[in-house]
Amino acid sequence: MNLPKVIKDIVEITGKTLISTIPFGGACATAIYDTVKGNVLQKRKEKWMSVIEKRIGSLEISLDDLGNNENFTTMLIKTTEIAMKTQKEEKLNYLASALKNSINSNLDEDRMVIFMDLLEKYTVSHLKILSFCNMPEQYKKEEDDHKVIDNDTINLLPFDYLKAFHEKNPKIKPIFYKCYKDLYNDGLLIESMPDSTNKKKTTFLGKAFLNFIITKE
Repeated sequence: MNLPKVIKDIVEITGKTLISTIPFGGACATAIYDTVKGNVLQKRKEKWMSVIEKRIGSLEISLDDLGNNENFTTMLIKTTEIAMKTQKEEKLNYLASALKNSINSNLDEDRMVIFMDLLEKYTVSHLKILSFCNMPEQYKKEEDDHKVIDNDTINLLPFDYLKAFHEKNPKIKPIFYKCYKDLYNDGLLIESMPDSTNKKKTTFLGKAFLNFIITKE
C-alpha cells in the first residue's frame, strides 16, 4: 500500500475544501471515502483474494460444489467483510482458515456466525493468548529445563510458561490481562486469572473456536 500517496490525496482534498464551503450533505466526507475506497480498500480486496486462492486453491472440489455449499457461501460473505477491516496478515490467515474449514464443517450456521463475530472482535493478541492457554507447552523447549535453576538449592524450578510467553511476545504484555479477561468473559477460558503452569485453560467452546480458525493439514 502506498500510504504516503493516500495521505497526500486526503490532505489535498481537505486542504482545498474550506469548512465554510462544505455542503450539508457531506461532500468532503464522501470525497475522502472515495479516495480511501479507490486505494486502500481495493488493495485489501486484492490481498484477501490472494490469501483465499493460496488456502483453498489446492482443494479437490468442483466449483459447482463449492458454489452450492451453504456454509462456504455464508462464510465467504462474513470473512470478506472482516478482511476489509484489517491490514494484519495473521488475521487474514485466521479468516482464510475458517473459510476453508467451513467447507466440510459439521458446525451449524449459528455457531459459525458466533465464531466469526468473535474473530472480528478479537485482535491477533487475543488469538495468540487463547492459543497459549490451550497449549502452554508450545512455549517450552528441551533446553529450557537446564536454564531455570535455583542457585541456593541447585534444584530445577518449575518452568514459568507465562514468562516464556511474554518473552516471545513482549508487545502483548501491556495488554495481556485485558485480552485474557475478554476471552474469559466470552466463555473461552476456564479460569479468570492466568498462571505459570502448563495446565490447559480453554473451555470446550474455546477449543472448538481455535480448531475452526486454524488450518487443518
